[in-house]
Amino acid sequence: MKIKRLITLAMLTALLLCGCSANNREEESITILAADFAEYDWVREILGSNPAGIELQRLNETGADMHSYQPSVEDMVKIADCNLLIYAGGESEFWIDEAAESSDKSPESILSLMEVLAHDPELSKRYEGTAGVHDHEHEHHHDDEGEDEDGHDHYEEYDEHLWLSLKASPVFIENITEAICSLDPVNRTYYEKNSRIYIEKIKALDGEYEKVTAAMGKSEDAFILVADRFPFIYMTEDYHLSYMAAFPGCSAETEASFATILELSDAIDAHRPGGVLILKKSDTSLAQTVINNSSLRELPILRLDDMQSVTADDIEAGCSYLSVMEQNLTALKAALATDNKR
Repeated sequence: MKIKRLITLAMLTALLLCGCSANNREEESITILAADFAEYDWVREILGSNPAGIELQRLNETGADMHSYQPSVEDMVKIADCNLLIYAGGESEFWIDEAAESSDKSPESILSLMEVLAHDPELSKRYEGTAGVHDHEHEHHHDDEGEDEDGHDHYEEYDEHLWLSLKASPVFIENITEAICSLDPVNRTYYEKNSRIYIEKIKALDGEYEKVTAAMGKSEDAFILVADRFPFIYMTEDYHLSYMAAFPGCSAETEASFATILELSDAIDAHRPGGVLILKKSDTSLAQTVINNSSLRELPILRLDDMQSVTADDIEAGCSYLSVMEQNLTALKAALATDNKR
């Protein structure tokens, strides 16, 4: 899959260099390109009423999973022409690194959340090794400086689903705010005020998560079972949850083995959770099979949203970063319910 995407990227870059140029951009306009929904929504909150008329674009507007996303010529043009590119910078978005490099963008016009995390002393220490906790399916070759054989940083020790941490998000938002202020210093005070207010809302929601998980008491009671892929390692790290999942990280696997099903079913019997979790748009068949093989046949199937498949229609209907994380908290409360623990 990675080789196929590299070939596609090379072809699109060649087309871009032949027919497009960042020099065609109107210099007086400002364009910010966010690769994913979370970054897009954070920028919306910072811009507020958008006094400078900054154009905000989202690279992945279809809601396609970035793990299998195929870039288009239009994507390459957007990356080349934007004044500020904001993206997670994980393994699934390696092609964005390549596209940005091919378009000769300045370092100041690129903001990678992975780089922010890796260079923040507190966050890098807190989350070091999160990728290795649950995902061993990728092999990478690094030298002593943490770069791959092509000389690019990939920060493989960190899980790529960075936006799902309410504790790390304020740091990302502060960095995004500073980048926006550099583009439009006239409205710095306004953007910084919006950012402070928004960060306080995120911290308040983080506090609600803390209350829910702290109420579980013993650590062995704070357990979640996910009959699906598992992009929620930051949730378990932030709130000291134990967990079991059908597949590691965002594995490409779709069929669980019989042994995995039995292991998950046994975990239900041992921990007696309030429900079985799956991703928002996943099929329920695996979760139902796991439940049927346990002693708690009436367990509900609950959904967590990793924000990797948010569509333009979802945004039009009012979907926001905070609303998704609030819905995830509701699902987490139900999954941690103690009614079955008798």
